[in-house]
Amino acid sequence: MSPSVQLNDQIVTFLRRCDLYLRGRDRNTLIKECHQAGLALTIVGSNWDKTHQYDSHCYLPAVPFTELKNLISNSRFVLHHSPGFEQGQHERVVYPLARGTSVLSSATRYLFESYGSDNGVAFYNSMAELKQISVSVSEGHYSSWINNANSIIERNETWRSRIAML
Repeated sequence: MSPSVQLNDQIVTFLRRCDLYLRGRDRNTLIKECHQAGLALTIVGSNWDKTHQYDSHCYLPAVPFTELKNLISNSRFVLHHSPGFEQGQHERVVYPLARGTSVLSSATRYLFESYGSDNGVAFYNSMAELKQISVSVSEGHYSSWINNANSIIERNETWRSRIAML
């Protein structure tokens, strides 16, 4: 089956801009909803520090990866917003889990099939669920999540496991 529109540089540029717009719109909606729900976020990245939209959130400029790894390690959760990654993995999931930090993600089939429940990734379908998860996880349960996640990462996400698949 041939495409109904032939891809060229103009169409690809247009599609990229649409993708950036949609991802930004959805991310801004999530940030707004977290503010309205009373969930304070630390948001790290280029230009976020120039757009202090909500005083409940802490905005940091982009930082070198080594510093970002330290921020991740010192966090209780990383909020994974995954447009475009509904059917696949993203380093925003693997790096936090490998560093002992749980991930909060909207319920995506791929991540659920990869991690299941109680394995480092906590899934939410609403802001109320997100807030409940973020405040109610006991230390013992949290440690169990991370241990389970590390087993999954070792089995599926390391170079050793990838080479074994070949």
